[in-house]
Order: sequence, then C-alpha cells, then structure tokens
Amino acid sequence: MQGYKSKATSKVIAAVYKSKFGQPGKGPVASELQRLVPEDLRVTASYMKCYRAKEKAIIDIRGSEEE
Repeated sequence: MQGYKSKATSKVIAAVYKSKFGQPGKGPVASELQRLVPEDLRVTASYMKCYRAKEKAIIDIRGSEEE
C-alpha cells in the first residue's frame, strides 16, 4: 500500500462523518471518533485532529457564527 499515508486530515474525517451522521448533535464525540477512524478509514488520528474534525463538521452543517 505504498503511496498512501497512514493519517487522515481533519477535513477528510469531517467529510466522512458529516455524511455518515448528518446532524451535529447526533454524531460521536472526539474520543469516539478517535476510536472509529481506524476502524472505518484504516488510518490513525489524534484526539485533537478528531476534535477539529467534529468542529468542522458542525460549522459545515450549521454555518459559522459570522453567517
């Protein structure tokens, strides 16, 4: 599996779980995301990366405070 990285960006994680869970309140918390990412995406992710991914997904769904 050369050419593939063993880590995903928070943007990729956010996109995957936004489409999977839809509503931001119903999705997993960062610690659950950290456990789900290796199972679903076969890559590793830190707690902070999962936290940022969750925040990005919420902003994508609800819109930012400026909007």
